[in-house]
Amino acid sequence: MRDEYNLPNTWYNPTKAEIKEIGSSVMAFDFDSTINNMGEPLGRYIAGMLECEEEDVRGYGPQGERTFHFQKDGVSDDTMAQLVHKFVMEESPSLLPTPWAIEVLSYIWMTIGQPITVITYRPADSAQVTWDWLFQNLHPGVPFNLIMLQGMQKDVVLRRLETEVFIDDRYKTVAMLENVVNLSVLFKRPWNQGRIVDAGDMTVNDLRGLIPIVNVLTRTHIMAWPGNIPYPHRLGYETEVDFYA
Repeated sequence: MRDEYNLPNTWYNPTKAEIKEIGSSVMAFDFDSTINNMGEPLGRYIAGMLECEEEDVRGYGPQGERTFHFQKDGVSDDTMAQLVHKFVMEESPSLLPTPWAIEVLSYIWMTIGQPITVITYRPADSAQVTWDWLFQNLHPGVPFNLIMLQGMQKDVVLRRLETEVFIDDRYKTVAMLENVVNLSVLFKRPWNQGRIVDAGDMTVNDLRGLIPIVNVLTRTHIMAWPGNIPYPHRLGYETEVDFYA
């Protein structure tokens, strides 16, 4: 349905008719920890609210790998969800974009010519802070469609949008979408590594990894590179750097 706050180009659990109104979207994006840098700040926030060490609120799988969700002994899932929502409403407006995300999204808009489609699991009452962040952080003139979901799966929306490429930081989501879109792309983050089987069709360290894909989709020379975006180091020579240190 249309967002109840009457925000431009914003939908909540959109119907088939509304998705037809949005139109096709060749490429679409998760929001939290993919376009904004939410994952680590959220962990620090939850630990602070629960007055414990950050490692105490991280979820871990059977092989010792970090998982997407936060958890802590003695803290219910509902309480944890309330803390996450409080962070989204009060703290997420100040989050920084992920490295080079804004520049890459501008390049995608210029080359593909479609609004940036953002699909995120957030409650309806966070529509305003989500819309505001995109409006304030995307370069002026770059249009976007904001699709917010709760109880509705991303694969349903992506099929109806005829999306070919989707990027997300959640391991389970990317794995599930391998059979839905042509390219299910994993944004490399600590909570989606360490599995026996990699998720998705490919992994990128940041959104710059999408530029060759964009070039193929638009029949641009695959080696073309926007002059305002630094080229990643060659394979085998790249150094992991904390962009926000």
